[in-house]
Amino acid sequence: MNFFNRFFKKNYKKEEPTPPIVSKNDSGLFSNCIKSSDFKKLVSKEIGPFLRKNGWKGSGYDYTRKKYGVLNKIKFQGSSGGRKFCINLNTTVQLQPSFENQLINERNEWNFSDRLSPHQNHEHWWDFPERNTDYTPLMNELKSVFENYGDDTFKIWDNWEETTLSLDESTLNSDFFETLFYGTTDIMKLMFCATHSIYSNKFEKAKELSLLGIEKIKEHVRGEGAVPIFQEIIKVADESAIHFRLSAIEKYFQNYSEFSKELSAAQRINAIALNTNVKTNDLISIVDLYNETNSKIHVRGSGWIDFSWAIGALLSFKGVSYTIKSDKSIQITSTDS
Repeated sequence: MNFFNRFFKKNYKKEEPTPPIVSKNDSGLFSNCIKSSDFKKLVSKEIGPFLRKNGWKGSGYDYTRKKYGVLNKIKFQGSSGGRKFCINLNTTVQLQPSFENQLINERNEWNFSDRLSPHQNHEHWWDFPERNTDYTPLMNELKSVFENYGDDTFKIWDNWEETTLSLDESTLNSDFFETLFYGTTDIMKLMFCATHSIYSNKFEKAKELSLLGIEKIKEHVRGEGAVPIFQEIIKVADESAIHFRLSAIEKYFQNYSEFSKELSAAQRINAIALNTNVKTNDLISIVDLYNETNSKIHVRGSGWIDFSWAIGALLSFKGVSYTIKSDKSIQITSTDS
């Protein structure tokens, strides 16, 4: 169990409703219902082929399906009393970690649960059928509920990578997100979407959701343990934003390490200038980024390098006047355009 699941199991886990209480007959035994083991065989025989026809794998009480990078699970669960059963619908989303950060990387698997219901009330228990009766009506009912409601529970996750990026303060408690994140807290919604935003290079969005999460915690004076996680997301978002934007510079100099050592500095500068197809406006943005990052650029295979000379060559090539200050930062003085 990863850090996220341990944390929310302790602080935010939804309380499971108590299974229905069933009475015993005078002999102390339950009424003449089918045994759980026999019902499992019945489900495997009648429901299994139906689910497999719709892309599911499994048998008995457990079925899985992977779709759009999301793992869906169907699990039949009997009550402790032995006469009732429900059908759990679980969704597991696997985010792709891309940062060497323990807190962020540990929250790469997220699990969301719901229950199948013929009335879309997220909570329903069926009776085990009686022995020596026709099981067809119950099996047909289950198939119908799966077709009409079960698939909708999973389909809502089909475009999750895009839709979850639209979450903000105004949509946090909307019907859509209440359904998508059924049974979870606002803090959990915000943390999931903030983490996903980082992986999607939406760094400002990640910060916005994290700050909202901290605000919600302060409002309700609950969940203080999540504050350091949100703060870490903000920190990673800030650092990642710089590195992501630096890639705009890096791509213009990605061939630097391939230049022959036999070339003079002037020849290398000229090669960069002549072989870089960059617009003047883009180049001005690169200068801004260059100055932001202490006038050094990280080039793969070459480490951190002072590129003021190379950027200067590009500026001259584009007819842009500039000066290089003592701290190696570049100041543009005029352009031809």
